[in-house]
Amino acid sequence: MSLAKGKIKVCIEIKVYGIEEDVLKIINDLGMNEQVIIFSFYYPVISKIRKLDENTPILYLKGYADKNTIDYAKMINSKAIGVGSKTVITKDFIDLAHSHGIEVWKYTIDDEEKMQNLIDLKLDGLITNYPDKATKKIQNMN
Repeated sequence: MSLAKGKIKVCIEIKVYGIEEDVLKIINDLGMNEQVIIFSFYYPVISKIRKLDENTPILYLKGYADKNTIDYAKMINSKAIGVGSKTVITKDFIDLAHSHGIEVWKYTIDDEEKMQNLIDLKLDGLITNYPDKATKKIQNMN
């Protein structure tokens, strides 16, 4: 984390229960609250993060997302939802999430055609094993 400080934003995925306070302590000690976003598939984990810290950005990961997912994200003031392959992303879904102040991210997109389709839909975040390919596609749009 200290290597990233001041240089890049860091995505932190919490995959176990009970470490929320320790994760926040590290982030706070380094003064990186504005440089991170905390992810988890476990709603109680990100809910606890929100109770402990009102400002650090959080993202609710969900394999299949729908309007209920957006509602759950709103209840804990989540900045975003991260959706998996079981969720078909449409412009209407993105617009619905945006109307509630929620960003939509998609994981894990490695196929370049799928990347382009999601970029064209104005997806907010793309999680990939090939950030160089995604960056090139975004740069080609400008």
